[in-house]
Amino acid sequence: MRRLHAGNGSAKELNEACLRLFDQALDEVGIEGATRVRMSTYFREAAASFDAHADSKDLVPEDVPSNYAR
Repeated sequence: MRRLHAGNGSAKELNEACLRLFDQALDEVGIEGATRVRMSTYFREAAASFDAHADSKDLVPEDVPSNYAR
């Protein structure tokens, strides 16, 4: 997944729209409180981590995990 998005530059406006839609989806399905905060924070951190590879596919290590883990 990271290689698919890597090398395309940073897409700040697209990222912000995606984050807004994710939060809207959480609202629509009724996820609230601490669970909502954790899910939103996780998604935001995972999305932000893609910018580390925005400039080149070569920046993505071969052994990068397929899921986001802190």
